[in-house]
Amino acid sequence: QAGNSFTVGAGNYTVNLVDENNCNISVQKNIIEPSMLHVSASYIPFNPGDTTTTLTVLASGGVGNYSYFMYDSSTSYGPQSNNTFIIKPGTYSIEVTDENLCKKKIGIVVDSLAFNPALRSITNEKRINSKKDNELEVVSYPNPTRSAFGLKIISRNYDESVKLLVYDQIGSKVFQSTFQVNQLYRFGEKFPPGIYFAQITKGIHHKTLKLAKIK
Repeated sequence: QAGNSFTVGAGNYTVNLVDENNCNISVQKNIIEPSMLHVSASYIPFNPGDTTTTLTVLASGGVGNYSYFMYDSSTSYGPQSNNTFIIKPGTYSIEVTDENLCKKKIGIVVDSLAFNPALRSITNEKRINSKKDNELEVVSYPNPTRSAFGLKIISRNYDESVKLLVYDQIGSKVFQSTFQVNQLYRFGEKFPPGIYFAQITKGIHHKTLKLAKIK
């Protein structure tokens, strides 16, 4: 053909170029089909009194960098290169576009009453002991971190141990351990980036901390 463009699918191709003198040259090209674009989303469950939360969109497949767009019946967010959004409760559509302009759309309901087991102790703790901060002093550093989290429980009794439960942002338990008070305890080196909730128990005293692992 005289034209220099072709519409083809994935595969191995040979292109022959012939001029008016019947000189020709051949080139080979392997066209690889990108993997399918996959999109998922999750949000941090609301604490009592919260009016907004952080939603994170995770995309894989497709080609190159992604553009994120989110909207409901009255509000739109983006398009943007950042995959996090600060949003209110509601029903949202999320659309992700890759560099080839391939799109993937999903829906999500953001519920302010969503239950997170990691937060249960916040309510129960007030009923058990109103002097929690005086009874259970927790030092957390670094937070946020790119490597490991560090926790130190300050106590007058050096023989006490502390129970630690860690939940991810959708309420799944990802880690548990026990350690001694008054010593720096490090954990989470292999945690992927994200938001976590550390539930600390010493006797009848409880405390929940929000932790952030960053890239």
